[in-house]
Amino acid sequence: MPDTRWRELSDYRIEMAKETLKTAVILYKIFLNDREVKDRKDVCGLNPTVRDTVYRFKAAAGVSGVDAVMAEYIQGTDITSDLKTVHMKIKEIAAINYAIVNKALMKYPIYKFNTLRSYFPNITSTRQFITDDEYLGAVRIDIQSKDEHPAIGTLYAAAFYVLGIIASSISGIEETYRGTKTFKAMSIKDVFRNKTVNYTNPHDGGIGISQNDTSVNSYWKIDLSTEEWFVYTDNYGTSEEKAFVAFFSGYVADLRKIYSHIYLVRNERAFHIYSFEDGERFEPDYVLFLQRDKADGFEQLQIFIEPKGTQLLEKDAWKEKFLLQLKTEAVPITIFVDDNDYKIWGFHFFNQDKRMKEFDSEFTALIGK
Repeated sequence: MPDTRWRELSDYRIEMAKETLKTAVILYKIFLNDREVKDRKDVCGLNPTVRDTVYRFKAAAGVSGVDAVMAEYIQGTDITSDLKTVHMKIKEIAAINYAIVNKALMKYPIYKFNTLRSYFPNITSTRQFITDDEYLGAVRIDIQSKDEHPAIGTLYAAAFYVLGIIASSISGIEETYRGTKTFKAMSIKDVFRNKTVNYTNPHDGGIGISQNDTSVNSYWKIDLSTEEWFVYTDNYGTSEEKAFVAFFSGYVADLRKIYSHIYLVRNERAFHIYSFEDGERFEPDYVLFLQRDKADGFEQLQIFIEPKGTQLLEKDAWKEKFLLQLKTEAVPITIFVDDNDYKIWGFHFFNQDKRMKEFDSEFTALIGK
């Protein structure tokens, strides 16, 4: 049988995009945090990236529960269509029959209570670990089966499968981290630089395509090389990013009535920050700088912004939670004391389907409406 991989690869178009900085923003400071090792006694739950993941399980008809897992997820066996999907949290399965989850849990040595406490010293019982939202309780499984209400065997197989994934995540823990709440000042010119980025298979106005390309939605099409508020000469981000940049452009005139300097910067692997809860690395897609003059200096707002496709809202919920913590938790630190006032904020995700009310209200607040 001929190998089709090379033919498939040859169908891709590789595009080199040059992201060139304009010079006006180089004197600014950007505030970034670091991460530090967290004492195990301070760990009060599963890592959010494990806890907030939506796990999917598809039951095969005519085989045992464990065999269903093997057929679907390891061998890739095709399974009959016309299945019903039920969304269940582990605590909901336990509420139906606690023994279902407990039996599946005990199949993995890492869940023996003494071993479990070495990773999570604040748990008081196996039941708490199963039912508490900070641990397994809120873990969601989308179960596909032929039944409108999954059978006991299917629930067991689903729990067994997901608990296996989580067991691997726990056993891989060597050190636990948290992001620091102090954000240290760095010079913009040391963080953002001119660069050439290679994009594979750019098409249909998405990632790797210029914001001014003919394939871009006409409502989003902008020649950013002429816009002083956008720090790079173009935007090669996703369609959701382009929608955000177009949305932002509609606020610029009102922002100029309040702020003397306005700069929006796209982050293409230039910087990262760490979540407060578990030190998870996060690269927000954009950072917005707003400067308002004062009698004895200026006020600088630094706002992290993340456009997010609808399919990723649940998976990346921890990122949105982190962004919303910044306003009250992040503390900007400068090397030299000055009379300027620095603030670090984060907004809700920008998502055209499910976040526009929240996001628009945050932008409206910036212009005092």
